[in-house]
Amino acid sequence: MKSMILFSALAFSSLVYAEEQSGIEKKFEHGKNAWKGAKAKLSEAKEKVAEAKAEKKAEKNEKKETRKAILAGPACAKVVKECNSSGFVPGGHKDGGDNGLVADCLAKVGQGHSVTGVTATKEDALGCLKALKDGT
Repeated sequence: MKSMILFSALAFSSLVYAEEQSGIEKKFEHGKNAWKGAKAKLSEAKEKVAEAKAEKKAEKNEKKETRKAILAGPACAKVVKECNSSGFVPGGHKDGGDNGLVADCLAKVGQGHSVTGVTATKEDALGCLKALKDGT
């Protein structure tokens, strides 16, 4: 009888242990799957950020090229040539200088100020500034 009780107790213990082990394995698998899902979402998010950065860079380059084309176009040709000859360059104001093409030459001529070496009229500068503003 004692052996029967002992055998029953051992069988019950094994069954309980197996159920506990099974529960632990299920939790582990659930955790693994959750981790895989989180990694996949992170990967997707990184891809979206990279795509957004690439789009923003493409837009910036497109705007830059459009701006270059406008500055080289008929609305700006004369005044830009004279500003360039006088030492003004695109983006020259960004490094703390006062030799920016638009900010320091075109804008000043457009306001009616005289700029050394520039004979273009206020109307020439305003036409160019309008073309830049309109993007045409």
